[in-house]
Amino acid sequence: MAVWNVWFILGAAVLGVLLAFVLSKGKKYTQKLNEQPYFYGWTLGIVALLTLVQQWTINQVWFVTGWDAYGAVQEAVSPGYYAYAYSYYPNNLAIVGIFRFLSRMFGKSDFYDAYLLIIHVGGLIVSLSCLLVVYAAKRMTGSNCVGYAVLALEGIFIILSPQCLIPYTDTYGMLAPALALFLYTAPLSRYVKAPAVTLVLVLGSFIKPNAIIVWIALVLVELFSHNWVMQLCSRTVSCVVLAVTILAGIGVGSLLGTQLKAYSVRTGTISDAELSMSAAHYLMMGWNEQGAGGYSYDDVEFSTSIEAYEERVDKDFEVFTDRIRKMGPGGVVRQLVRKTLSNYADGSGSWKKDGEFFQEIKGENGTLQALYGISDAEYVAPYEYGAQLLWALILCGLVLQWLAQDFTKASCVVNVALLGQSVFLLLFECRARYFIQFWPYFVLAAVLGWQALAKKFR
Repeated sequence: MAVWNVWFILGAAVLGVLLAFVLSKGKKYTQKLNEQPYFYGWTLGIVALLTLVQQWTINQVWFVTGWDAYGAVQEAVSPGYYAYAYSYYPNNLAIVGIFRFLSRMFGKSDFYDAYLLIIHVGGLIVSLSCLLVVYAAKRMTGSNCVGYAVLALEGIFIILSPQCLIPYTDTYGMLAPALALFLYTAPLSRYVKAPAVTLVLVLGSFIKPNAIIVWIALVLVELFSHNWVMQLCSRTVSCVVLAVTILAGIGVGSLLGTQLKAYSVRTGTISDAELSMSAAHYLMMGWNEQGAGGYSYDDVEFSTSIEAYEERVDKDFEVFTDRIRKMGPGGVVRQLVRKTLSNYADGSGSWKKDGEFFQEIKGENGTLQALYGISDAEYVAPYEYGAQLLWALILCGLVLQWLAQDFTKASCVVNVALLGQSVFLLLFECRARYFIQFWPYFVLAAVLGWQALAKKFR
């Protein structure tokens, strides 16, 4: 472990103890803020202020990145620009459709105008997602102080993160898990809640497939946390009605997502299902020792060299099994450790680590650019140090949740979803960036952990 990482952990411990103290004594010092009428107004106002800062910052430091995010915007503005990219990766058809819809709705036919618009909208989505999780935190714990703590950490770590400058599924895909948790904690009938949450997550999975992990987490928690399922099943009509509403949510969500992808194809994006990458490709890539389970250009070349879909699936899976066999038990364990470090060691979410990251720098605020490291020069920016410190604080909070004696269903959903995402990345292609979609969940879980420690002080 690098020396600076040790200092980050120590710093996180100090911040965490201060946070636990505030959570423990917050009511004494912030009585007015803890009154119900003030909470929603204050939080909405703070998020609005942070969003204004975020949107201003975007204008000051924006840049064009040179990897898949660039391709999605270029394809949105110039349909068919990438002849085969969205045949290989049809999961990105939905985000291309969204980008194309936004650019056409606001009359942005120029690439740079569309790019700037899309990252502005992405920033708004991030802010809304954070606000929804703040409200969910308030409902889950009944504590305004927990809500404020979640907002404070989200504001610094997420809303003002430079990841908002990247027009891609990581930020746009954040809304579905956040909205699902907001609805799940809402005082609604299960006959309304179940289909609404299902619809949101199924539709969200078309933007970022990992959103479906939250739905799986919800189902598992509901099945194992209560005996209400058995009680419901004893009433045949109620059981059938609930099942029908859930199926309706799946149906409507799938229909909307399919139409979104169809819109991309209908308006010019080329898509050939025979060329698409299967799960076997990402499984193979996840067990490539050379890249620690991350993106591998060699693996992509191998898969794309096979023309027939079924043959490609078989060959990819064959390579995967061959890699596992050659690794042996010890090699598998080493690869899992390397992938875990790849996922969890970078608090910036793989900032500056994808492709030609700064293809064209457009913003002109040198101070903010230096803060975020927006430069072709190789150095660790102040933002990266700060993000790493906060990430250490968050990871410590996750561990401290074991001190909690009163897990709620909603907190179980959050933790099972995070566990599911971690397992997914251990099996398939991994990268710290793939956690961005779940950053609000990480913050919420961390605050719950530090709150559990705070209760020990009382």
